[in-house]
Amino acid sequence: MQIPLYQVDAFTDRLFAGNPAAVCVLDQELEDSLLQNIARENNVSETAFIRKTGPNQYAIRWFTPTVEVELCGHATLAAAFVVFNELKNGSGPLMFSSRFSGDLFVIRSHAGLTLDFPAQPAVPCEPIPALAAALGAEPVALLKGPDYLAVFDSESVVRTLTPAFSALARLDARGIIVTAPGDTVDFISRYFGPRMGINEDPVTGSAHCTLVPYWEGRTGKTEFTALQVSARGGKLRCQRGGDRVKITGQARLYLKGEISVSGAGNRRQPEKTAHLTEYHQEIRKIMNRLGPETASLTLPPLCVTHMKVKHLGYTPGKSFSIEVPTTSDFTNPAGTMQGGWISAAFDNAFGPFSILETEGVTTSLDLNTTYLRPLAVKAKKLIVTVFRQEVSRRYIMMRGEARTPDGRLIATATSRMAVVLSA
Repeated sequence: MQIPLYQVDAFTDRLFAGNPAAVCVLDQELEDSLLQNIARENNVSETAFIRKTGPNQYAIRWFTPTVEVELCGHATLAAAFVVFNELKNGSGPLMFSSRFSGDLFVIRSHAGLTLDFPAQPAVPCEPIPALAAALGAEPVALLKGPDYLAVFDSESVVRTLTPAFSALARLDARGIIVTAPGDTVDFISRYFGPRMGINEDPVTGSAHCTLVPYWEGRTGKTEFTALQVSARGGKLRCQRGGDRVKITGQARLYLKGEISVSGAGNRRQPEKTAHLTEYHQEIRKIMNRLGPETASLTLPPLCVTHMKVKHLGYTPGKSFSIEVPTTSDFTNPAGTMQGGWISAAFDNAFGPFSILETEGVTTSLDLNTTYLRPLAVKAKKLIVTVFRQEVSRRYIMMRGEARTPDGRLIATATSRMAVVLSA
Protein backbone atom coordinates (compact mmCIF):
# COMPACT_ATOMS: atom_id res chain seq x y z
CA MET A 1 0.00 0.00 0.00
CA GLN A 2 1.37 3.39 -1.04
CA ILE A 3 0.49 6.51 0.97
CA PRO A 4 1.24 10.04 -0.33
CA LEU A 5 3.50 11.84 2.13
CA TYR A 6 4.33 15.53 2.36
CA GLN A 7 6.53 17.40 4.81
CA VAL A 8 5.72 21.06 5.32
CA ASP A 9 7.39 23.78 7.38
CA ALA A 10 4.48 25.57 9.06
CA PHE A 11 4.26 29.11 10.43
CA THR A 12 7.15 30.36 8.34
CA ASP A 13 7.75 32.00 4.98
CA ARG A 14 11.04 30.19 4.38
CA LEU A 15 12.39 26.65 4.51
CA PHE A 16 14.23 25.28 7.53
CA ALA A 17 12.24 27.43 9.93
CA GLY A 18 8.86 27.17 11.59
CA ASN A 19 7.56 23.77 12.67
CA PRO A 20 7.93 20.78 10.33
CA ALA A 21 4.88 18.53 10.06
CA ALA A 22 4.28 15.41 8.02
CA VAL A 23 0.97 15.05 6.18
CA CYS A 24 -0.25 11.62 5.03
CA VAL A 25 -3.20 11.53 2.63
CA LEU A 26 -5.32 8.42 3.18
CA ASP A 27 -8.03 6.92 1.01
CA GLN A 28 -9.21 4.57 3.74
CA GLU A 29 -9.13 4.28 7.51
CA LEU A 30 -6.09 2.50 8.92
CA GLU A 31 -5.38 0.77 12.20
CA ASP A 32 -4.32 3.08 15.02
CA SER A 33 -1.16 1.03 15.54
CA LEU A 34 -0.12 1.60 11.93
CA LEU A 35 -0.76 5.35 12.17
CA GLN A 36 1.38 5.48 15.30
CA ASN A 37 4.18 3.51 13.64
CA ILE A 38 4.16 5.85 10.64
CA ALA A 39 4.34 8.89 12.93
CA ARG A 40 7.23 7.30 14.83
CA GLU A 41 9.06 6.59 11.58
CA ASN A 42 8.45 10.15 10.30
CA ASN A 43 10.04 11.41 13.52
CA VAL A 44 8.74 14.97 13.34
CA SER A 45 6.81 16.57 16.17
CA GLU A 46 3.43 15.74 14.57
CA THR A 47 2.09 13.78 11.65
CA ALA A 48 -1.37 14.69 10.35
CA PHE A 49 -3.44 11.96 8.70
CA ILE A 50 -6.20 13.33 6.49
CA ARG A 51 -8.95 11.57 4.53
CA LYS A 52 -11.44 13.28 2.24
CA THR A 53 -15.06 12.95 3.42
CA GLY A 54 -16.82 15.47 1.14
CA PRO A 55 -16.32 18.65 -0.87
CA ASN A 56 -13.72 20.73 1.01
CA GLN A 57 -14.13 18.39 3.99
CA TYR A 58 -11.56 16.08 5.55
CA ALA A 59 -11.26 13.90 8.61
CA ILE A 60 -8.03 14.62 10.48
CA ARG A 61 -6.00 12.97 13.24
CA TRP A 62 -2.64 13.98 14.71
CA PHE A 63 0.11 11.76 16.14
CA THR A 64 3.42 12.60 17.76
CA PRO A 65 6.09 9.88 17.59
CA THR A 66 4.63 8.48 20.83
CA VAL A 67 0.92 9.36 21.21
CA GLU A 68 -2.19 10.64 19.46
CA VAL A 69 -3.00 14.24 20.42
CA GLU A 70 -6.34 16.01 20.62
CA LEU A 71 -5.41 19.15 18.67
CA CYS A 72 -2.44 20.34 16.66
CA GLY A 73 -2.32 23.74 15.00
CA HIS A 74 0.82 23.57 12.88
CA ALA A 75 -0.02 20.13 11.45
CA THR A 76 -3.50 21.38 10.55
CA LEU A 77 -1.93 24.36 8.81
CA ALA A 78 0.39 21.95 6.97
CA ALA A 79 -2.57 19.74 6.00
CA ALA A 80 -4.46 22.74 4.61
CA PHE A 81 -1.36 23.80 2.67
CA VAL A 82 -1.22 20.33 1.08
CA VAL A 83 -4.91 20.34 0.19
CA PHE A 84 -4.81 23.81 -1.35
CA ASN A 85 -1.46 23.58 -3.13
CA GLU A 86 -0.72 19.92 -3.85
CA LEU A 87 -4.07 18.14 -4.05
CA LYS A 88 -5.69 21.12 -5.80
CA ASN A 89 -8.75 19.97 -3.97
CA GLY A 90 -10.31 23.05 -2.52
CA SER A 91 -10.63 26.75 -3.09
CA GLY A 92 -13.16 27.77 -0.48
CA PRO A 93 -12.88 27.27 3.29
CA LEU A 94 -11.76 23.82 4.37
CA MET A 95 -13.34 21.90 7.24
CA PHE A 96 -11.29 19.34 9.14
CA SER A 97 -13.36 17.10 11.42
CA SER A 98 -11.43 15.88 14.45
CA ARG A 99 -12.27 13.32 17.10
CA PHE A 100 -11.63 15.41 20.17
CA SER A 101 -11.72 19.08 19.14
CA GLY A 102 -14.77 19.27 16.89
CA ASP A 103 -14.78 20.79 13.42
CA LEU A 104 -11.85 23.05 12.53
CA PHE A 105 -11.84 25.54 9.67
CA VAL A 106 -9.08 26.94 7.47
CA ILE A 107 -9.36 29.74 4.92
CA ARG A 108 -6.78 30.95 2.41
CA SER A 109 -6.07 34.61 1.74
CA HIS A 110 -3.22 36.83 0.54
CA ALA A 111 -1.97 36.90 4.15
CA GLY A 112 -1.59 33.12 4.36
CA LEU A 113 -3.68 30.35 5.89
CA THR A 114 -6.00 31.14 8.79
CA LEU A 115 -6.97 28.47 11.31
CA ASP A 116 -10.32 28.88 13.08
CA PHE A 117 -10.01 26.97 16.36
CA PRO A 118 -11.96 26.85 19.65
CA ALA A 119 -10.50 29.07 22.36
CA GLN A 120 -9.05 27.23 25.37
CA PRO A 121 -8.78 29.85 28.14
CA ALA A 122 -6.68 29.08 31.20
CA VAL A 123 -7.60 30.04 34.76
CA PRO A 124 -5.25 31.27 37.51
CA CYS A 125 -3.88 28.60 39.83
CA GLU A 126 -1.63 28.46 42.87
CA PRO A 127 2.16 28.56 42.35
CA ILE A 128 3.75 25.14 41.85
CA PRO A 129 7.29 25.02 43.23
CA ALA A 130 8.15 21.95 41.14
CA LEU A 131 7.23 23.78 37.95
CA ALA A 132 9.32 26.83 38.80
CA ALA A 133 12.24 24.60 39.76
CA ALA A 134 11.97 22.64 36.50
CA LEU A 135 11.90 25.85 34.45
CA GLY A 136 14.74 27.41 36.45
CA ALA A 137 12.79 30.65 37.03
CA GLU A 138 9.75 31.78 39.01
CA PRO A 139 6.85 32.98 36.80
CA VAL A 140 5.03 36.15 37.78
CA ALA A 141 1.72 34.35 37.15
CA LEU A 142 0.61 30.75 36.60
CA LEU A 143 -2.58 29.59 34.94
CA LYS A 144 -3.98 26.16 34.07
CA GLY A 145 -5.93 24.97 31.04
CA PRO A 146 -5.08 21.96 28.90
CA ASP A 147 -1.50 23.17 29.50
CA TYR A 148 0.13 25.18 32.26
CA LEU A 149 0.64 28.79 31.22
CA ALA A 150 3.63 30.39 32.97
CA VAL A 151 3.90 34.16 32.50
CA PHE A 152 7.19 36.06 32.78
CA ASP A 153 7.87 39.78 32.69
CA SER A 154 10.52 39.94 29.96
CA GLU A 155 11.37 38.32 26.65
CA SER A 156 14.96 37.69 27.70
CA VAL A 157 13.86 35.46 30.60
CA VAL A 158 11.74 33.28 28.32
CA ARG A 159 14.46 33.03 25.67
CA THR A 160 17.09 31.88 28.19
CA LEU A 161 15.06 29.23 30.04
CA THR A 162 16.79 25.83 30.14
CA PRO A 163 14.15 23.48 31.53
CA ALA A 164 14.66 20.14 33.23
CA PHE A 165 12.42 18.17 30.87
CA SER A 166 12.23 15.04 33.00
CA ALA A 167 10.80 17.14 35.85
CA LEU A 168 8.32 18.90 33.53
CA ALA A 169 7.10 15.50 32.31
CA ARG A 170 5.92 14.70 35.84
CA LEU A 171 3.50 17.65 35.95
CA ASP A 172 -0.22 16.97 35.51
CA ALA A 173 -0.76 18.78 32.21
CA ARG A 174 -0.39 18.15 28.50
CA GLY A 175 2.48 20.65 28.29
CA ILE A 176 3.86 23.94 29.56
CA ILE A 177 3.51 27.25 27.73
CA VAL A 178 5.83 30.07 28.76
CA THR A 179 5.13 33.61 27.61
CA ALA A 180 6.12 37.24 28.07
CA PRO A 181 5.55 40.60 26.36
CA GLY A 182 7.60 40.80 23.17
CA ASP A 183 10.20 43.39 22.30
CA THR A 184 9.06 43.63 18.65
CA VAL A 185 5.73 41.74 18.76
CA ASP A 186 2.78 41.72 21.14
CA PHE A 187 3.91 38.56 22.93
CA ILE A 188 6.41 35.77 22.62
CA SER A 189 6.21 32.16 23.78
CA ARG A 190 7.82 28.75 23.98
CA TYR A 191 6.14 25.35 24.39
CA PHE A 192 7.49 22.32 26.26
CA GLY A 193 5.74 18.96 25.87
CA PRO A 194 7.97 16.17 27.23
CA ARG A 195 4.92 14.15 28.30
CA MET A 196 4.04 13.85 24.60
CA GLY A 197 7.59 13.03 23.56
CA ILE A 198 8.40 16.62 22.46
CA ASN A 199 10.85 18.44 24.71
CA GLU A 200 10.34 21.73 22.87
CA ASP A 201 7.90 22.26 20.02
CA PRO A 202 9.23 24.71 17.41
CA VAL A 203 5.85 26.45 16.81
CA THR A 204 2.62 25.46 18.54
CA GLY A 205 -0.56 26.75 16.94
CA SER A 206 -2.86 25.13 19.50
CA ALA A 207 -1.05 26.84 22.38
CA HIS A 208 -2.26 30.15 20.98
CA CYS A 209 -5.83 29.04 21.71
CA THR A 210 -4.77 29.63 25.34
CA LEU A 211 -2.30 32.47 24.83
CA VAL A 212 -4.69 34.74 22.93
CA PRO A 213 -7.45 34.72 25.61
CA TYR A 214 -4.82 35.46 28.26
CA TRP A 215 -3.30 38.41 26.42
CA GLU A 216 -6.74 39.70 25.48
CA GLY A 217 -7.68 39.78 29.16
CA ARG A 218 -4.42 41.47 30.07
CA THR A 219 -4.29 44.09 27.30
CA GLY A 220 -7.88 44.51 26.10
CA LYS A 221 -6.72 43.89 22.53
CA THR A 222 -8.24 41.26 20.25
CA GLU A 223 -5.57 41.15 17.52
CA PHE A 224 -1.96 40.20 18.13
CA THR A 225 1.36 39.56 16.46
CA ALA A 226 3.16 36.65 18.08
CA LEU A 227 6.56 35.01 17.88
CA GLN A 228 7.49 31.57 19.17
CA VAL A 229 11.14 31.87 20.12
CA SER A 230 12.30 28.29 19.69
CA ALA A 231 15.52 27.54 17.83
CA ARG A 232 13.63 27.39 14.50
CA GLY A 233 11.18 30.14 15.40
CA GLY A 234 7.78 30.92 13.97
CA LYS A 235 5.56 33.94 13.33
CA LEU A 236 1.80 34.05 13.87
CA ARG A 237 -0.96 36.62 13.68
CA CYS A 238 -3.86 35.93 16.00
CA GLN A 239 -7.37 37.26 16.53
CA ARG A 240 -9.95 36.53 19.21
CA GLY A 241 -13.62 36.41 18.22
CA GLY A 242 -16.15 35.11 20.75
CA ASP A 243 -15.19 31.60 21.77
CA ARG A 244 -12.93 31.10 18.75
CA VAL A 245 -9.33 32.01 17.98
CA LYS A 246 -8.08 32.70 14.47
CA ILE A 247 -4.42 31.98 13.83
CA THR A 248 -2.77 33.02 10.57
CA GLY A 249 0.54 31.82 9.23
CA GLN A 250 2.40 30.78 6.12
CA ALA A 251 3.94 27.47 5.12
CA ARG A 252 6.51 26.02 2.74
CA LEU A 253 6.73 22.57 1.17
CA TYR A 254 9.94 20.69 1.98
CA LEU A 255 9.36 17.27 0.42
CA LYS A 256 6.75 15.03 -1.16
CA GLY A 257 6.75 11.38 -2.04
CA GLU A 258 5.18 8.09 -1.07
CA ILE A 259 5.66 5.68 1.77
CA SER A 260 5.22 1.96 1.33
CA VAL A 261 3.57 0.07 4.17
CA SER A 262 2.82 -3.19 2.37
CA GLY A 263 2.48 -5.99 4.88
CA ALA A 264 2.53 -3.58 7.84
CA GLY A 265 -1.23 -3.37 8.25
CA ASN A 266 -4.11 -2.32 6.07
CA ARG A 267 -7.67 -1.18 6.11
CA ARG A 268 -9.03 -0.62 9.54
CA GLN A 269 -11.46 -3.38 10.34
CA PRO A 270 -14.92 -2.42 11.58
CA GLU A 271 -14.27 -1.59 15.18
CA LYS A 272 -15.54 -3.84 17.87
CA THR A 273 -16.14 -0.55 19.62
CA ALA A 274 -17.87 1.23 16.77
CA HIS A 275 -20.98 1.95 18.84
CA LEU A 276 -21.35 2.56 22.53
CA THR A 277 -23.73 -0.37 22.95
CA GLU A 278 -20.91 -2.67 21.89
CA TYR A 279 -18.67 -1.09 24.48
CA HIS A 280 -21.39 -1.95 26.94
CA GLN A 281 -21.26 -5.56 25.82
CA GLU A 282 -17.61 -5.63 26.88
CA ILE A 283 -18.46 -3.80 30.08
CA ARG A 284 -21.27 -6.23 30.84
CA LYS A 285 -18.80 -9.14 30.58
CA ILE A 286 -16.51 -7.45 33.10
CA MET A 287 -19.33 -6.64 35.50
CA ASN A 288 -20.91 -10.08 35.31
CA ARG A 289 -17.51 -11.67 35.90
CA LEU A 290 -16.93 -9.57 38.99
CA GLY A 291 -20.47 -9.36 40.31
CA PRO A 292 -22.43 -11.89 42.40
CA GLU A 293 -23.37 -15.06 40.55
CA THR A 294 -27.05 -14.27 41.06
CA ALA A 295 -26.75 -10.89 39.36
CA SER A 296 -28.07 -10.50 35.84
CA LEU A 297 -26.90 -7.17 34.51
CA THR A 298 -28.68 -5.72 31.52
CA LEU A 299 -26.70 -3.23 29.52
CA PRO A 300 -26.97 -0.79 27.92
CA PRO A 301 -29.51 0.82 30.22
CA LEU A 302 -32.58 2.49 28.76
CA CYS A 303 -31.12 5.99 29.28
CA VAL A 304 -28.40 5.17 26.75
CA THR A 305 -30.66 3.69 24.11
CA HIS A 306 -33.25 6.45 24.48
CA MET A 307 -30.58 9.13 24.09
CA LYS A 308 -29.20 7.21 21.07
CA VAL A 309 -25.63 7.60 22.28
CA LYS A 310 -22.93 6.91 19.69
CA HIS A 311 -19.34 6.15 20.58
CA LEU A 312 -16.65 8.32 18.92
CA GLY A 313 -13.34 7.31 20.44
CA TYR A 314 -11.53 5.71 23.35
CA THR A 315 -7.86 6.28 24.15
CA PRO A 316 -6.87 3.97 27.04
CA GLY A 317 -5.52 5.89 29.99
CA LYS A 318 -6.61 9.19 28.51
CA SER A 319 -10.08 9.95 27.15
CA PHE A 320 -13.45 8.71 25.94
CA SER A 321 -15.87 10.51 23.57
CA ILE A 322 -19.52 10.11 22.66
CA GLU A 323 -22.00 11.87 20.41
CA VAL A 324 -25.52 12.53 21.64
CA PRO A 325 -28.21 13.82 19.26
CA THR A 326 -30.40 16.60 20.63
CA THR A 327 -34.16 16.10 20.63
CA SER A 328 -37.13 18.29 21.44
CA ASP A 329 -38.16 15.71 24.08
CA PHE A 330 -35.62 17.27 26.42
CA THR A 331 -36.18 20.99 25.83
CA ASN A 332 -37.34 23.45 28.44
CA PRO A 333 -39.93 26.20 27.80
CA ALA A 334 -37.18 28.54 26.57
CA GLY A 335 -36.43 26.12 23.72
CA THR A 336 -33.00 25.06 24.98
CA MET A 337 -31.86 21.68 26.24
CA GLN A 338 -32.57 20.83 29.86
CA GLY A 339 -29.54 20.88 32.13
CA GLY A 340 -30.43 17.41 33.39
CA TRP A 341 -30.17 16.06 29.84
CA ILE A 342 -26.64 17.46 29.51
CA SER A 343 -25.68 15.96 32.88
CA ALA A 344 -27.09 12.63 31.70
CA ALA A 345 -24.93 12.90 28.56
CA PHE A 346 -21.88 13.35 30.81
CA ASP A 347 -22.94 10.39 32.95
CA ASN A 348 -23.21 8.19 29.86
CA ALA A 349 -19.55 8.95 29.11
CA PHE A 350 -18.13 8.88 32.66
CA GLY A 351 -19.77 5.53 33.44
CA PRO A 352 -18.36 3.31 30.68
CA PHE A 353 -15.01 5.14 30.72
CA SER A 354 -14.60 4.44 34.46
CA ILE A 355 -15.33 0.75 33.95
CA LEU A 356 -12.99 0.41 31.00
CA GLU A 357 -10.21 2.19 32.90
CA THR A 358 -10.54 0.23 36.15
CA GLU A 359 -11.97 -3.09 34.87
CA GLY A 360 -14.19 -2.91 37.90
CA VAL A 361 -17.78 -2.22 38.84
CA THR A 362 -18.03 1.51 39.57
CA THR A 363 -20.68 3.70 41.09
CA SER A 364 -21.04 7.48 41.05
CA LEU A 365 -20.18 9.42 44.18
CA ASP A 366 -20.58 12.87 42.66
CA LEU A 367 -21.11 14.49 39.28
CA ASN A 368 -20.79 18.27 39.10
CA THR A 369 -21.80 20.07 35.92
CA THR A 370 -21.12 23.72 35.10
CA TYR A 371 -23.29 25.17 32.31
CA LEU A 372 -21.47 27.85 30.31
CA ARG A 373 -24.14 28.68 27.72
CA PRO A 374 -27.54 27.33 26.64
CA LEU A 375 -27.66 24.57 24.05
CA ALA A 376 -30.40 24.98 21.43
CA VAL A 377 -32.04 22.05 19.65
CA LYS A 378 -30.77 23.43 16.34
CA ALA A 379 -27.28 22.26 17.37
CA LYS A 380 -28.50 18.75 16.34
CA LYS A 381 -25.94 16.94 18.51
CA LEU A 382 -23.58 17.30 21.44
CA ILE A 383 -20.02 15.95 21.59
CA VAL A 384 -18.99 14.85 25.09
CA THR A 385 -15.35 14.02 25.85
CA VAL A 386 -14.24 12.88 29.29
CA PHE A 387 -10.67 12.65 30.52
CA ARG A 388 -8.95 10.52 33.14
CA GLN A 389 -7.35 12.56 35.92
CA GLU A 390 -6.42 10.16 38.70
CA VAL A 391 -7.06 6.51 39.53
CA SER A 392 -6.45 4.76 42.82
CA ARG A 393 -7.43 1.33 44.07
CA ARG A 394 -10.78 2.68 45.27
CA TYR A 395 -11.57 5.76 43.18
CA ILE A 396 -11.34 7.23 39.69
CA MET A 397 -11.42 11.00 39.15
CA MET A 398 -12.44 12.39 35.75
CA ARG A 399 -13.31 15.66 34.04
CA GLY A 400 -15.37 16.31 30.93
CA GLU A 401 -16.28 18.82 28.23
CA ALA A 402 -19.49 19.10 26.22
CA ARG A 403 -19.20 20.91 22.90
CA THR A 404 -21.26 21.56 19.81
CA PRO A 405 -19.91 20.07 16.56
CA ASP A 406 -18.37 23.46 15.69
CA GLY A 407 -16.35 23.39 18.92
CA ARG A 408 -18.38 25.76 21.14
CA LEU A 409 -17.96 24.76 24.77
CA ILE A 410 -21.41 24.30 26.35
CA ALA A 411 -20.62 22.73 29.72
CA THR A 412 -17.86 21.21 31.81
CA ALA A 413 -18.11 18.52 34.45
CA THR A 414 -16.13 16.61 37.05
CA SER A 415 -16.92 13.15 38.36
CA ARG A 416 -15.67 10.95 41.18
CA MET A 417 -16.60 7.29 41.04
CA ALA A 418 -15.93 4.51 43.52
CA VAL A 419 -14.59 1.16 42.39
CA VAL A 420 -16.82 -1.20 44.35
CA LEU A 421 -15.56 -4.42 42.76
CA SER A 422 -12.20 -4.78 41.07
CA ALA A 423 -10.52 -7.44 38.99
